[in-house]
Amino acid sequence: MDADAGVMKKCTLCVDRIYNENLPEEDREPACVRTCPTNARHFGDFAAMKHDAADHLHIEMAHLHDAFGAFTHHGKRLGQQVVQRLALGRVLLELQRLATQLVIGQLFIVGLHRIDARNRLAILLEEPIVAAAE
Repeated sequence: MDADAGVMKKCTLCVDRIYNENLPEEDREPACVRTCPTNARHFGDFAAMKHDAADHLHIEMAHLHDAFGAFTHHGKRLGQQVVQRLALGRVLLELQRLATQLVIGQLFIVGLHRIDARNRLAILLEEPIVAAAE
């Protein structure tokens, strides 16, 4: 960065930092190398960097080997599990509907028995009146 002009100039790999005798040896590297958040940039001996590159880079990556089969239980497709759960849900709803119909049917039969009991009582009470009138 040219502070006087206020603009960026062509990269010089921070030559002023590399050859600055006032800086400690470990600080003599380009600013881009020092500030790289992923440690992807290196400055120095390529052979040394290549030898211990794995020690400097701590990157975790997902591997595609069997990735799709590992998404669901026992390698089944997710869609198949969804369909199976929906089918189970429909069966449970059907059982609930049948249970509700059974309860309503039983309540209806109990109501009819009550009506029959009232009707028989009314007939029993009318028989003496009819017999007396004859």
